[in-house]
Amino acid sequence: PIGKVTGRVTLDGEPIRGASIVFHQPQTGVAVTGNLAEDGAFQVRTGQHDGLPPGEYVVTLSPGIIGTGDPMLVGSDDAKKKFDAPVIPDAFQTVESTPLRATVEQGANPPYVFELATE
Repeated sequence: PIGKVTGRVTLDGEPIRGASIVFHQPQTGVAVTGNLAEDGAFQVRTGQHDGLPPGEYVVTLSPGIIGTGDPMLVGSDDAKKKFDAPVIPDAFQTVESTPLRATVEQGANPPYVFELATE
């Protein structure tokens, strides 16, 4: 069984682009990544399927796009500027600190909208 997972991510009302969103399921160790489009939209796929197994997920964001050859931009401010990486507050980048959660049900799910704020 799979639950369809789509949505949008904004920071201070502006779409986050050039980043990846990761859905982590701590109980099973599953972690599935999707890329954010120019408008902050995302769709998550598991193998050949659109979506994720049903369950509770912890959600993190990472600068850089997975699977495009672009480097994951973790580290210096110079690296982030060089590749025009989005500035994502540190709290949203690790499983231990992120407040973002998602409950995925089997079948269609409403879009997951994550509206982040720097403060």
